[in-house]
Amino acid sequence: MKITLSITHNCNLRCEYCYAGEKFNRIMDMDTAKKIIDFAFAVTPSSESIDFGFFGGEPFLELALMEDIIAYIHTKDVSNPITFNITTNGTLFNDTILRFIRRHNIQLSISIDGPEHIHDKKRKYKNGRGTLKKVLKNLEEISQELDYFQVNAVFGPDTVVQLDNTVQFLMDEGVHNIHLNPDISAAWDEEHLPLITQSYKEVANTYIQMYENDQEVAVNLLDNKLILFLKGGYEASDRCGMGESEFGFSPSGNVYPCERLIGDDTDVDMMMGNIHTGVNLLARCAVGKQFASSNAECGECTFKKYCMNWCGCTNYHMTGATDKMSAMMCHSERHAITVAKHVFNSLQENSLFAKHMLGYTHKE
Repeated sequence: MKITLSITHNCNLRCEYCYAGEKFNRIMDMDTAKKIIDFAFAVTPSSESIDFGFFGGEPFLELALMEDIIAYIHTKDVSNPITFNITTNGTLFNDTILRFIRRHNIQLSISIDGPEHIHDKKRKYKNGRGTLKKVLKNLEEISQELDYFQVNAVFGPDTVVQLDNTVQFLMDEGVHNIHLNPDISAAWDEEHLPLITQSYKEVANTYIQMYENDQEVAVNLLDNKLILFLKGGYEASDRCGMGESEFGFSPSGNVYPCERLIGDDTDVDMMMGNIHTGVNLLARCAVGKQFASSNAECGECTFKKYCMNWCGCTNYHMTGATDKMSAMMCHSERHAITVAKHVFNSLQENSLFAKHMLGYTHKE
């Protein structure tokens, strides 16, 4: 079960893209948080794990609230394995936050879009000043103190050609777990598709070069597909669990099938009730039936076993329907699969790559 608490709409940044909606000072109260936690344990079988995520806005603006929420979770006499994760813009970091992360073994995701001319173009403070210098200063300490963290790099139509530079930049900064994610709120046109094709090839070639130079790296664009080759494609348990095994909660307590659908907490079409009044079971069932692709071309597609056409929140942001895939994502998935095959064929005899992939099989 994945339970994400968007604990605040507030943020110290004003990024040009953000699916978390308008920034305003609404914070989740502890009564709401407790009811969400109670709900999570009530709907999750005792043998299943629960991943609690903290989201925003910027969650580290509410460190004390996260401490209280985790303390309440630990009062529960349950057998469910529990994990925690936080998505942060990386500008707020100190020894207190570091101790908090270590004490609760929290998986940290930091947003860095690339070198200064890329990152600072979109990710800014309220006064318009770029944030990369501050994030990199914090990243240096994070890299020294934490065994594991990941970086999320968002790319848009204007920066997709820089993906390879972004990967190399992050590696130079000591990042070895890189997530490249398209801006799903952007206007992707047909003219951008060849840029995606070329950029994915460049990332794949850089990835190959790194392993040939005995440098281990994980890039979700490639690794996610490589895992699927080993598994034979997506399994039912891999697919979107929005509204069934995945819930996002706004600061008001409104329930959504995914945290990426909360926005500024006004989308009644995606709202599934409120934690204070109850989850709307009819809405939950309706959402659950609409996270597979209804695109006619998907039925006979040779890539379909490895394609993430079922991601309801991505589809909704890009097409307005949870079950309809955009042309951009179709193109992206096809070429991610294609370049991942190239990587797999190129590195079959590479011992470091074999060890890297074996680590994924052990996790399964």
